Amino acid sequence: NIIIHSLTKWMGGHGIAIGGAVVDGGNFDWAAHADQQPALNSPDPSYHGAVWTEAAAPLGPIAFALKARVTLLRDLGGALSPANAFQLLQGLETLPLRIREHVGNASRAADFLDSHPAVARVNYPRLQSGAAARRAHAYLKGGYGGLVGFELKDGSFTTRVMGSSRESTSSKKLLKDLSAGQVGLVWSGGVTGVVNEIQIRGRLSLDWIRRYCPDFDPGSAASAEGSISHQ
Repeated sequence: NIIIHSLTKWMGGHGIAIGGAVVDGGNFDWAAHADQQPALNSPDPSYHGAVWTEAAAPLGPIAFALKARVTLLRDLGGALSPANAFQLLQGLETLPLRIREHVGNASRAADFLDSHPAVARVNYPRLQSGAAARRAHAYLKGGYGGLVGFELKDGSFTTRVMGSSRESTSSKKLLKDLSAGQVGLVWSGGVTGVVNEIQIRGRLSLDWIRRYCPDFDPGSAASAEGSISHQ
């Protein structure tokens, strides 16, 4: 019912404007369980005693969106500047095209990694099994996303960062291939508390996709870049 977006990433696509969005789906009855939503169902002394579920009733179940605009935005700020709003709107114009190409490139990268001898596991919705696969097929109708995670067979990237030679030749070749095709590769050391000790984030260029994914159709991806992350 409530969706929070970072406009800076997928929606803007250009990285020149910072912003966020909160979307109220308008399909939740905020008055049905008034005791669980006291901020929306009791008089608001800062707004002349308004009860937001009642004030929003003529417009529909949008009490959350109304309160967010007239009190939270008022108290906390966070409104977009006109320049940032304009720049983000320019990114939204190409969002469908960019997402389609992100998804296509990520899918090709996932297949490449899934067949690579140095990779132990690929974390991509289309390649999941069991309940995860059923959920992916049921909900991700427009594609399986532009992010790919993978794990090497012979351990964490920590050894490579520290200069150890413990990793296999196939792992080193994979790392070299990925590094050669990435734009803005970021190494973030330290324990993440989730999977491994090192996380790599970056974007796969179209040249990398062309080289390692033989089924790539250059006519279907004129400008966008796929995304890949290692955890």
